[in-house]
Amino acid sequence: AYLTSQADWTTLENTNFIFEMMPYDNMDNKLFKYVKENRQRFATTIGADKVDDKLKTGVLYSMMKNRVNDPAKVEAAFKEIFPKKGEQFASEWNLQQLMRAQGEEGLKKFMNAAVDHFGKYESDDWGMYNSIAWSFYENTENKDYLKEAAGWAEKSVAIKSNFYNNDTAAALFLKLKQKEKGILYANEAIRLGKEAGEDTSATANLLRQLNEL
Repeated sequence: AYLTSQADWTTLENTNFIFEMMPYDNMDNKLFKYVKENRQRFATTIGADKVDDKLKTGVLYSMMKNRVNDPAKVEAAFKEIFPKKGEQFASEWNLQQLMRAQGEEGLKKFMNAAVDHFGKYESDDWGMYNSIAWSFYENTENKDYLKEAAGWAEKSVAIKSNFYNNDTAAALFLKLKQKEKGILYANEAIRLGKEAGEDTSATANLLRQLNEL
C-alpha cells in the first residue's frame, strides 16, 4: 500500500524499504522480481553480497515451499537469477538434500557427492564446509574421506576461525592420528570457546586423546 503511493521507487528510503519487505519464499512476488531486475542498483546501495544472499535464500525457500525436488528444476531456478553460479548453487542444494540420507548406501552417495562438489567449486561459506566436514567425522572411518573432510575444516577455519570449526578440525585430525595438527586446532578451539562462553569440555577430552597418540 505504501509503495503504490510512491512515484519514485529508486530513492534511498524506498530502496531500503523494498529490500526489507521483499519476501524470502516467493520468486513470483513483485518485490522479489523488482530486486532481481534492479540488482545492480540494490547492490550499490545495500551491498552485492547481501543482495545475492537474499536472492539465493529466496530460491531455496521457494523450492522448499513448493516441494520442488527435481534437480533440473532447481538448477533452472538458480540459473534464472545467477547465470554464472546457478549450477554451483544447485549442487549445494543437492548436497544438503543428500546430507539427510540414511543407511550405508545413502551415506556413500552423500560423501561422494561432497567430494565431487568441493572438487569443482570453492565456497566462502565457513558453515557449509564445517557442517559437511563434521558429518564425515561422525559417519566414516575411511581415511580418504577423512582427509578430504579435514581439508574442508581447515578451509572453514581460514574463512572464519571459531570454536566450532577448530573443534571439527581437531576431531578429524584425531581420527587421522595427526597429533601435531590436532593439538594445534584443539588448543585454538578451547581458547576461542572460552572467549565465547562455550562448553569446551568435549574439546578438552579431544586434546587429552591427541596428547596420548
